[in-house]
Amino acid sequence: MILDKNGSPQTSSQDILHVSAEHFKSKYDTIPLSGECMKRLMDCNLSTVPDAANLALEEPITLEEIYQAIKTEKPHKAPGYDGICLEFLKKTWETTKEDLLLIVNEMYTEENISYYQKLG
Repeated sequence: MILDKNGSPQTSSQDILHVSAEHFKSKYDTIPLSGECMKRLMDCNLSTVPDAANLALEEPITLEEIYQAIKTEKPHKAPGYDGICLEFLKKTWETTKEDLLLIVNEMYTEENISYYQKLG
């Protein structure tokens, strides 16, 4: 049994699925932003990045940077749209690290990012 948004109990599998889908759709749907909202967000008096730091930002991402990001993440997080969870990356690191590096750097340097990768 599950309660819908009006507090009414739903007991059939179909109704439970529908209530769950509606809940997650409302919880994770995109949030529309106005141009004014984006302008205020961008105009928050942040200082610029020094030129020396800009050069480092243009360098390809390294295996060490990816591995550091993976090992410092909190465990037991839900997988993304691709179904890959953190534990998978940790356990298969030696096998997948070179492919992962190629994928990440292609996304970064070629700006070749799919719609679903942007959601993550």
